[in-house]
This record gives sequence, structure tokens and C-alpha cells, in this order.
Amino acid sequence: MADLAKGWIMSVPVLSTSHLLADTPERLLSAENGSYKVLEYDCGWFINVGSDSGSDTKAPTELLPVLEWFRMNFPGEVWIRFDADGDEITVLPRYNW
Repeated sequence: MADLAKGWIMSVPVLSTSHLLADTPERLLSAENGSYKVLEYDCGWFINVGSDSGSDTKAPTELLPVLEWFRMNFPGEVWIRFDADGDEITVLPRYNW
């Protein structure tokens, strides 16, 4: 068994799914937005947004403020977790769905 003290630790923000439109993850998987990776689980998604903000031009409009906030607060990280019970960030738009 690996010694966890020496292993990798993944630290990602856990944001409320209310910061996305209901179809955002599906649109991220579309051909036009193929640079994003989306992993679904029971209560939300993990989204790999990469480290290059240049790919943001293909991001859905509602995701742009999230990406800007994420890159300012978590430089060097590439994963965001969106969960039904995640944190609601006051400076980010929220959507009802």
C-alpha cells in the first residue's frame, strides 16, 4: 500500500452546480468545445478546464466568469468540481434549474 504522506493530493474547489446552466456540461463535451473533459457523478461533475486560458474562447458564455475566478484563485490547478451542495460564490452568477 502506498504511503499517503508521500503521495499526490488533489485539491480542487467545490462549487455549486447553480453556477452552471443545466446543459453546460453536455455542451462542453460537444465537438466545438472538445478541449474540456467532463466527468459526471451522482451529484454533479468534475470539469477539467486545462491551464491555458486561450481555450476559453470556446467555453460557454456562462462558464467564463467561473473560469476567470478559478484561474485567479487556484493558479496552476486544472479541475473544478461542481456539486449540488457545493459552495456558492457571491461574485459568480447563479442560475435556477
